[in-house]
Amino acid sequence: MKDWKEIKERLEDFGNTKLVNSGRLIKPNTRFTTTKMKKLWDLFHTDRYTSYAKLLFSVGLNGRCDMTSSRNWYRDRGWGEIPERKDLSDKFGEEFVKLYNQGWSGNRISEHYNVYNESVYKILTKMGVNFGQEPITSEDIQLWKQRRKEGVSYQKISNETGRSRDTIKQYMKKEGLVKVKSKVRFIDTHYDKIVELYKQNISITEISKITKLTRTTTTRILKKYKESLVD
Repeated sequence: MKDWKEIKERLEDFGNTKLVNSGRLIKPNTRFTTTKMKKLWDLFHTDRYTSYAKLLFSVGLNGRCDMTSSRNWYRDRGWGEIPERKDLSDKFGEEFVKLYNQGWSGNRISEHYNVYNESVYKILTKMGVNFGQEPITSEDIQLWKQRRKEGVSYQKISNETGRSRDTIKQYMKKEGLVKVKSKVRFIDTHYDKIVELYKQNISITEISKITKLTRTTTTRILKKYKESLVD
């Protein structure tokens, strides 16, 4: 494979119409533009841990469908082969295990590090994490409930039992021990203000400007108010 930094410099030649017309170079289409492919080539070489799919997405290509086309694009132009990805466990392995043992779920680790959930569990498995825990029993749930009533945090219960914090919280939610914030409707947050302005004989247009709501939303709120008067 040729040195990728030297190959990058050849990109400027693609703007030469004579070379394109002579057939020595292939004119890029609107999807695989030279600027986009240059940026992607740099990413492939400088970021060896991020997956191919995520790098493709970052430049506006389809993370799964465009991989083969990208390989062919570089091959056809003599750029060479796209380098293989490095093992993520070398970079994140110990950190993932530490967080998992602290009660983080695989999904939480995935979201925090922007790594696919499947990759997280592959790394944890490679690092020797044993997922073969016994099924959660009613005794487990009763113990968690008791500890929560005693004021013990989810994290501490996780550390004591070896279960993930998110798993414990999920079961406690089913038992009604997790406070769920009531959802406040968007209309309700502006209802009183709009009705007050309406009673002052301010037009709907002016009310919309004052509240920074659309005229449609303002009209819908006033319709609700008028219906309440009929009732």
